[in-house]
Amino acid sequence: MVDDGRGFARACDGPMWSNYLALNMAVPHENYAVSGATTGIGLVFDGTEHSGGILWQANRVPANLPDIDETLFTIWGGENDILPKQGEPGAESLDWPALIAGVIANIITSMSQLKAKGARHIMVSRVPVSCLLGNL
Repeated sequence: MVDDGRGFARACDGPMWSNYLALNMAVPHENYAVSGATTGIGLVFDGTEHSGGILWQANRVPANLPDIDETLFTIWGGENDILPKQGEPGAESLDWPALIAGVIANIITSMSQLKAKGARHIMVSRVPVSCLLGNL
């Protein structure tokens, strides 16, 4: 893990896909992604519900962010809500459709929070199907 300078860690020691996208588009880049974020409030690896998740991140975007209506926001989540549960005892009895519905609801809520603050460009990436195989 690499400290991102904001008190969170990155799980990558080099450029990420968003860095390459910004470079190819010749636009400034700020990456506020948090390693281990769930689509909810917390982080998957510390078991807390206090900070770091995508809902928490969207809530912390300032409404007065300069050029918010011209900023591209990206939401890529769901893996940390689903993958850890696959290895837990009792995983076969989890209500997988409800879990997935919760992930989708969190992403929609995050988008709504950003839109309410003035965001107009939001890209949502899907969870790879391989995360879901064997549970549907």
